[in-house]
Amino acid sequence: MAEIDNTLKFCNAALVRASVSVLSDFESAKGLNVKALFDAFQDEVLALAFWRFNTGTRQLVALSETPEVRWGYQFQLPADRLDYPKAVYDSATASYPTGEYELGEDRLYGDFEACWVWYQRRPSHPGHWGVSMRAFAIVAFAARLALALNEDHSRYRTLTIEAYGSLDVAALEGLLGIAIQKEALASPPEQAMPDGGPLLAARNGAW
Repeated sequence: MAEIDNTLKFCNAALVRASVSVLSDFESAKGLNVKALFDAFQDEVLALAFWRFNTGTRQLVALSETPEVRWGYQFQLPADRLDYPKAVYDSATASYPTGEYELGEDRLYGDFEACWVWYQRRPSHPGHWGVSMRAFAIVAFAARLALALNEDHSRYRTLTIEAYGSLDVAALEGLLGIAIQKEALASPPEQAMPDGGPLLAARNGAW
């Protein structure tokens, strides 16, 4: 219920900015349309940067069956991953990621007995997103809704420029630029290994 409630609140905030009437639920034809647009939109904006709230290190679960491929071991990739891992480590004390592995649809194969990955996860709802990122995302999604629901090109243009700093959605300006700058300020100094390594991440309560 919390997932639906928080997603509905986010979508309604965007609908208000788009000058479109809000929803009471996602059951109507309009609600289903908005939810479908949101589902595609969230993965797009979550992948724009390494947001602290959805990026971290996790040890993978080793699977007992012998892999059919040439590798000696296989591991289950996280079900909540946004994409494939950004870095793979073959021990808890590794200083650098390994490139000696292979990825399947939902598996990772290698010749190591244990495995840690640095990856981006998909939070269950926008309530888990960072404040600055959510502020940007509401405006960016409002632009999408203004065009999709009302064909309001003028409002789409205005909101897109507010969100991205230009009509180029790859731009790192506007509210998106502010959110990324705040992420950088909140991040620790650059290290040889993301999050200080899987051992440090586990000690600090990573997922």
